[in-house]
Amino acid sequence: MIASSERKIWPLVGGVHPEENKHQSTGCPISVLPLPATLVLPLLQHAGTPADPVISVGDKVLKGQMIAKASGFVSAALHAPTSGIITAIENRPIPHASGFYDLCIVMEADGLEQWCELAPVADYRQLSPC
Repeated sequence: MIASSERKIWPLVGGVHPEENKHQSTGCPISVLPLPATLVLPLLQHAGTPADPVISVGDKVLKGQMIAKASGFVSAALHAPTSGIITAIENRPIPHASGFYDLCIVMEADGLEQWCELAPVADYRQLSPC
């Protein structure tokens, strides 16, 4: 075992120091992006188990509606980000550095932003975890 008095701490020198270029983003106000016409929603939302679709191609869905349910111990349900029509459930490129393809729900937005019926909860701590 090496005593702490015998260890040498090496300084970190160099690194990447890109230009800041803040002038490109500080000259304009923040704006709201338009809703894309097509949304591709991966069923795998993290390192866990992919969600299982609960909708079919051709279904009309509403914003907030569950479109895929959690299917495993580490899984996440998926909800429609807007209202529209499900046009496909197929393999598509996913946001991963490897360029992997995975199963996704493809949705055409209708531009109406219609919400599903909501059931607000006064105190989430009173709900069961499942």
